[in-house]
Amino acid sequence: MLIIGAGLAGACAAVAMARAGEAVTVVEAVGPAAGASGAAAGLVNPLMARKANPTWRFEEALAALDALLDEAGAEDTFTRSGVLRPALDAKQAGFFQRTAEAVPAHGTWWSAEETAEHVPEAVAPHGALRV
Repeated sequence: MLIIGAGLAGACAAVAMARAGEAVTVVEAVGPAAGASGAAAGLVNPLMARKANPTWRFEEALAALDALLDEAGAEDTFTRSGVLRPALDAKQAGFFQRTAEAVPAHGTWWSAEETAEHVPEAVAPHGALRV
């Protein structure tokens, strides 16, 4: 089995195929997690859409990802730097604040002032959700 790309999807596919007894070769142009998976979250973001709703079974998905990365010996390859989601308007800011209160382990609400303090280059006049 040949897998192109050593990001989260490629790494997970390689481990799953190896578990099934397949011989696996992974080809990567730059290095593990060099693309989207190395950016803030890649494909892993438990709070999605306009309202930052928790994704279906996200706790189980994150735990499975941690176990898979540990099994692959890649737990230090993917950094958890987070995602900053500036609120587009006051209504969205309300959604983001409620989400941060509901799932504090995965989301933190920052006011406009706090966002400017933590990430000065961000434009977030309504505040931001840090995932």
